Amino acid sequence: MPDSISFSEPTIETDFSGTTFTCAVIRNNKCVLCNIGDSRTSLGYRNESGGIAAKSLTIDHKPDLPVEKVSVAHVKKKLTESFRSGENRSQRG
Repeated sequence: MPDSISFSEPTIETDFSGTTFTCAVIRNNKCVLCNIGDSRTSLGYRNESGGIAAKSLTIDHKPDLPVEKVSVAHVKKKLTESFRSGENRSQRG
């Protein structure tokens, strides 16, 4: 494995790459989950026959899902309005 990766290398497709994050915090017998991007949190467990099974606890944030299309459209609208008004995010309080 190389010591460093060059993102200008043609074999790495960065135009369609992104960031994902998945987290599970277990405290006082409760589990809080979060996920960002095209990733999910799953729970592994023993099923009734003694085998191992998995249950997805979150869904991927894929842009082709109807709920994600609405979310992306909403954010796009807000960004467009912000740019048109000349508002700068770094100036927000």
